[in-house]
Formats: sequence, structure tokens, C-alpha cells
Amino acid sequence: MLRYTMVIEEGWTLLNHKNMALVVNPERAVAVGVLAGDSGTGWPAPIKPKSRYPKGQAFANAVAGGDLTLFGNEDAGHPEVLEPETIEALDLWLLLTYRVRQGDTITVYNELSLPEPVSDSGYIVDWRDRVIMPRLTFEAVVIDDRRDEDGGFDVLVEEI
Repeated sequence: MLRYTMVIEEGWTLLNHKNMALVVNPERAVAVGVLAGDSGTGWPAPIKPKSRYPKGQAFANAVAGGDLTLFGNEDAGHPEVLEPETIEALDLWLLLTYRVRQGDTITVYNELSLPEPVSDSGYIVDWRDRVIMPRLTFEAVVIDDRRDEDGGFDVLVEEI
């Protein structure tokens, strides 16, 4: 949702490279992606979050200012390769999210942060800059998936 809002309302461009879903601003100076954080997400210093899962080499290269490909016309499959100077100048910000369920509520902790290079273990553990966002609290959603006794689903199919 964040990506499409930025594209439609702000004129950003989808940036997809090696399974990294990002958006880049029209000036090609800033890219933003979403990343699952740990329990340190959304808390001010000295607490520092880390990525919930290790990241791969493509992600490590992107954080370090490495290889990124901009797909200017994704539906037509025409990749536009960013120049090395543009890649080095691109700041990759990440929207870290961490969700906690407590009883009948879910609290989402968020921050928009500029990562340092990925650690040897594959995690992002340090940040150049962090913008802590207000916590969001919601009522927990109970999903009635309407399974029958044997665990299956009845799916109504109608011709239109």
C-alpha cells in the first residue's frame, strides 16, 4: 500500500530488483522500502532495532550503494538501469515495522530509518538516522474462516 500511495500520489517510481520492493522519488535521491524489525523497533536511543530476518547479498549491496535496477515501465518489462553515480547517491530508507498482540489489541511500532551496511551475519543492526513514528493501536481482528468439520472450505462458484 505504501508503494502504490507514493507512486500514485507523489509521483515516485516502483523499484524492483532481486526481490526488493522499493519506491524511488522523482529526483532519484531517495528510495524507500518496508522491512520487518524486532522488538527494538519504534523505541528511541539507546535502544536500536535490527532486521527481524537476515538479508541477502542483493539487499546488502543496495544498502551499501551497490547494484539497483529501476524498472520505469514494469508492466512492459523494460528495465532502466541506474547509472553507478545515481546508485551511490541514492539513500535507501526503510520503514521498519514490529507488531505486538496484547489481549484484544494489536500495537504496531514503526520507524523510518537509514541503515548502516548489513552485518556479517546478514542482519541490519545499526542505523545512520532514525525517525520514530507514533505507535498505532488497533482492535484485534478475529477471522472466521468458516472451515467445516474436516478443515476444508465450501467455496460458492457462480457463473457471471
